[in-house]
Amino acid sequence: MADGDGAGDGGAVRDAALTVGVLVVVTAVGVAVEAPVTSTALGVGAVATLLAELLLSRRAEAVRAVWGRPAVQAVAVVVAIAGGVGFALLVGRWVLTALVAALVTYLVFLTGSVLWRRRR
Repeated sequence: MADGDGAGDGGAVRDAALTVGVLVVVTAVGVAVEAPVTSTALGVGAVATLLAELLLSRRAEAVRAVWGRPAVQAVAVVVAIAGGVGFALLVGRWVLTALVAALVTYLVFLTGSVLWRRRR
């Protein structure tokens, strides 16, 4: 979720660091396999992130409780990388482009969330 784990900006910093780590790996794989950069793939990734955030916000307390566990965060990183690459092998390289767009969208959303909280 874009507001971290309720631990202030520390949770957001952690979330951003995890996201950037996944982004670096997925981008490197995407470049290596020459994943096509199309507006459709970029749009799919961006919309997927926004929909996920909307759905997760409906159960914010429960999501924070689960996401606050380090084991959950570690599994999420592994699943994002392995799942993204695996799904790209099954469906097509464009999935890597969509995943990069999703991760960048999340970082923008997270930044906006932190800035909004600071202004309140």
